[in-house]
Amino acid sequence: MMCKRRYILRFFIILAIIVFAMPKSSSGNSSIQQDLTPQPDESKFVYRNFLPITSTSSSVTDRFTTYTRSYYITTTIGFYNLGQALGNYAMSVTHPDTFFTYLSFGLIYRDINGAYGTRIYDGNLTFLNTDEISSLIVLLAQGFNSNNNKDKLYIAVGTNNSHNNYAYSTIAYNHGKEWANMIKEINQTMREEGISYSRAEAVAGNDIEPGFNNFLDTKLWFDGYNSVSSPPAMYIIGSADGCPSDYPEPDPGSGYFQPAMCNNGWSQENINFISNHYPKTFSIPMNYNTLGENALQWWRIGLWSYYSYSSDDKLSFSGVMTQEAACQQIREETGDPNTCAGTDNTMQQGFSQFSNLVKGEYRMNPLLNWAADMKWYKGAP
Repeated sequence: MMCKRRYILRFFIILAIIVFAMPKSSSGNSSIQQDLTPQPDESKFVYRNFLPITSTSSSVTDRFTTYTRSYYITTTIGFYNLGQALGNYAMSVTHPDTFFTYLSFGLIYRDINGAYGTRIYDGNLTFLNTDEISSLIVLLAQGFNSNNNKDKLYIAVGTNNSHNNYAYSTIAYNHGKEWANMIKEINQTMREEGISYSRAEAVAGNDIEPGFNNFLDTKLWFDGYNSVSSPPAMYIIGSADGCPSDYPEPDPGSGYFQPAMCNNGWSQENINFISNHYPKTFSIPMNYNTLGENALQWWRIGLWSYYSYSSDDKLSFSGVMTQEAACQQIREETGDPNTCAGTDNTMQQGFSQFSNLVKGEYRMNPLLNWAADMKWYKGAP
């Protein structure tokens, strides 16, 4: 059976080379196991749609929005092949463009030896230190680079603000600092491996949800991250749990006014602070709700920011995140058709819903370069 699978895999690899006329390169050395994984079903992998973007106020600007899969990491196998699949998909879009994938490595952790890293979503909370995470990201970038000669992939290397009954606040500041240095080291290694900035760049990502932790402990991580010299760009994959969808009014007048409260002691002001206070920080809101509640929550936070602070400090929306693929995986595994009921916007629905609300909104920066949809990564794209 294993032999048969290898012959099938070789056939698809040869076919991919013919289609894209791209030579394969060596995946390099790594302490992380490299595993040949099945090629992706493109109908479930990524989507694309060409929607013009006119904003030029961000360091990342696109003419077209790109649609790409993002992942909750449950295993360390197959990262080179994941990069190849992303490269193949990007090559299928005829014009040069930028693509974005968010890889969530789970909650922050420091092991008994003092090493920083995360515990991934494998059911056992397996610990990966920052060196191991770095190796995986370089492998993915090598795979992308081997199959693509025209596009750029932004790889958001992510964690989250969940305390998960762990003393988050005791390590948050130093963990944020280590994370920023890890992103820098990943980019340096990619350059040493011959992967240019025009092809791949590591940035930081963080899944920030009020229900995961309180604001002050969450802020500690960002203070640590931004304490390093020239911290890399940060993308906040954020929810607005419990925030109102009807406050403030669209035209309340000028001057500071009281922010509304959200879940777990957070406020609209706190969410805006994490998403907009630090340099080179951009927001990619979670827009799961099929009735548009999440999009309205974020629009109202953008209004609050504009009217409370300055028209020169607008909340920037770099994209939109959905979770359709992850929900579908759980439905298939559990047999429960009601999984994620009402919170399973498709990638296209989530993006269009959000875009229709904020497009042309002068009180925010609706850059909307990317749409992304979360999936559980289990070794295959």
